[in-house]
Amino acid sequence: MLEEVKESYGRTIAEAEESVTGQLTKRFMDVLASEDDRVYRKSTGEKTKTPAVMQFHEGLKSEAERLINQL
Repeated sequence: MLEEVKESYGRTIAEAEESVTGQLTKRFMDVLASEDDRVYRKSTGEKTKTPAVMQFHEGLKSEAERLINQL
């Protein structure tokens, strides 16, 4: 992941930690940390999302809706 993107995510968390956006960004950063800050991996010449990132993205809409409904 590009350092400037990582820094931008960090600013979002710092500035809006309690917001839905801040919470989801924090969770995504935790996922990235578990994958050595990689979103994609190359396998047999193809670029695919890491399993943890794929799982995060697949559940993103429902998690966002859950957090919004808690407001």
